[in-house]
Amino acid sequence: MPVQIPTRNEFSGGTASSAKSPQPPILIAGLASLTRTFGPEISGLLIPLCAAQHNRTIVSSPAQLIVVSSLAALDRERRRVHIAAMEKITSLCVYCGSSPGRSEHYVDAARRLGASMAANNVRLVYGGGNRGIMGAVARGVLDNGGQATGIIPEFLMTKERGGEQSLELTDLVVTQTMHDRKRIMFERADAFIALPGGIGTLEELFEILTWSQLARHSKPVGLLNTSGFWDRLIELIDHMKDEGFVHTAHLIRPVMVNEPEDVVAALNGSLGS
Repeated sequence: MPVQIPTRNEFSGGTASSAKSPQPPILIAGLASLTRTFGPEISGLLIPLCAAQHNRTIVSSPAQLIVVSSLAALDRERRRVHIAAMEKITSLCVYCGSSPGRSEHYVDAARRLGASMAANNVRLVYGGGNRGIMGAVARGVLDNGGQATGIIPEFLMTKERGGEQSLELTDLVVTQTMHDRKRIMFERADAFIALPGGIGTLEELFEILTWSQLARHSKPVGLLNTSGFWDRLIELIDHMKDEGFVHTAHLIRPVMVNEPEDVVAALNGSLGS
C-alpha cells in the first residue's frame, strides 16, 4: 500500500498518516511533494527511487552513504546534517516576555543580547513587538546595526506594536494565526534562546523542546538565565526525569547561559551535539 509522505503538519502538532499493512512500503510521491517535504537536495536523490524494499532506503552521495530505516528517519538525517554542517548560527529566535518584568536586569540583559547578536552578524527572529523585553532585544539589535525579523499575528498588532513608536524592523511578517507565527519562527531560525517571560514564553519554549525530544529538529536551544530566572524550571525538568516522565533528558536539556554576551558562542558550541 502507498505511504503518505510526512508533511509540515508534523511541525504544528499534526500526525502524518501511514499504511497499516506490514508489507514493505512503496514510495509514491510527485516531485513537488518530495521537494516541499525534504528540500531539493534530498528529493533529487529520492525521485529515481520508485520503491523502498524491506522498509529500508539507501541514498548515496559523493560525500557519504546514508542508510535509513524509513522516510521519517531520512528527514531527520537531512536536518541533522544541515545543523552539523553549520560552523556558526546566522539567525537566532528569541522567546521572551512582552512585559519588562519587575527587575531592570531583564531589560538590560535583553538589550545586551541584541547588541551581541548584531556584533556577531546574527539576525534576530522574534515576535515582532515594541514592548517589554521583546522590544528591548530588538532595539539592542537595530541600534547596533543588526537585522531583525518580526513575526506577529494580525490580532496582536495593536496590543504589541501599537501605543509606542514602532520599531523599523528589517522585515515584518504578519500572520493570520499563532500556529503560523511559530512555524515561520522555527523555519527562519538556526537556534533558539528563551529570556524571562510568562506563559506564552513557556509555551513556545516547551513546544520547541518537544520537537527536539521527538527528533523533529536538532537546532540548539538555550536559556538566558538572568538573575537565576530559569533555575526553578531546570529543577522541574529534573524532577520530571526523576519521577520517570522524561526518558530522553539529553534532548530537552537547554544550554544554560548566564551572560548575554556569551549566548552566541554557547549556541555555536552546541551545534551538531
